Amino acid sequence: MAFHFEINEASVVDHHYKIEIREPRILVGDNLGEVEYQYPIIVNGLRLGLGFYGADSTVAKHGVKETISLLFLCHDEILTSILKFKSRIGCDDDNFSFISEFSRGLIGVFKLGSSHYTNNHYFVLTTEGILSRLGVRIPSAVKHDFEGRIVLAELCIHMNYEAMP
Repeated sequence: MAFHFEINEASVVDHHYKIEIREPRILVGDNLGEVEYQYPIIVNGLRLGLGFYGADSTVAKHGVKETISLLFLCHDEILTSILKFKSRIGCDDDNFSFISEFSRGLIGVFKLGSSHYTNNHYFVLTTEGILSRLGVRIPSAVKHDFEGRIVLAELCIHMNYEAMP
């Protein structure tokens, strides 16, 4: 059975494989725009975690503010941890598909908030080099960002005008 997350009340869940990702704690980093994401992940009832860095910036598009969040899965250890989750749950999806769906789960939790006061665009990124070092076969039709990184997942959440005070 293919690994796939569904939105739950307070998390994203794959009920078949019993894995759940909850909203992360987000810490401001030392450098301008740098953030650290600390995700609680529950696998078969066991509380685990995953942490990594990213970057946030705000831009104006057509007079509307948009926050762009980049989540960097750009270290061997992070992708190795994700592949350990795959092994722990016994998923037989290929590694790239699993990493991509897991990435969709990482940003899928941001859909949970119903009061979005800005447009938000999320990207989960990695590099071909890291995937190659880990023996992950990269499909020929993958999307890349402007710096050549692989886009594992993308989510755009539009402002909820009705929720505005």
